[in-house]
Amino acid sequence: MTTTNSEFSRRDLLKGATVLTTAGAAALASHTAIAAEMHHHHHHNDNPYHDLVKSAQDCIAKGNTCLDHCFQLLISGDEGKEMAKCAESVDEMLTMTNTLMELASKQSKHVKAFAALCKQACEDCAENCKPHADKHQACQDCMEACKTCAKACGAFA
Repeated sequence: MTTTNSEFSRRDLLKGATVLTTAGAAALASHTAIAAEMHHHHHHNDNPYHDLVKSAQDCIAKGNTCLDHCFQLLISGDEGKEMAKCAESVDEMLTMTNTLMELASKQSKHVKAFAALCKQACEDCAENCKPHADKHQACQDCMEACKTCAKACGAFA
């Protein structure tokens, strides 16, 4: 079977997107974890959002693992189409939880309003991971972390 230029380009695009997304997510997670840790050392007892920050951190870590797993499946062609929706919702959830963690770490006045949005993103992500949770540990872990984060968000929303 010969590979057409469009198939080759799509494959290269997916591989490149995976590398860039994974590297970007890792850099962002590292930056936000450092910022949260710095804040944690200075104001641990003063931050009413401490548990929310910890929940968001766990969700981000497990979400990054799930997203990487989804991309690996997309690249290999195994279950790729089924994993696309999962990857999309995880990516959106990561954007939301990273922002929530930043806001909560800084004790922003916008945490409560943003927590309501983040709660929905986490619930959506958990629903999209659910069909894959029995087959893929990364999806199971992400689903559980999203449920926990959604609950934490609900306490402030």
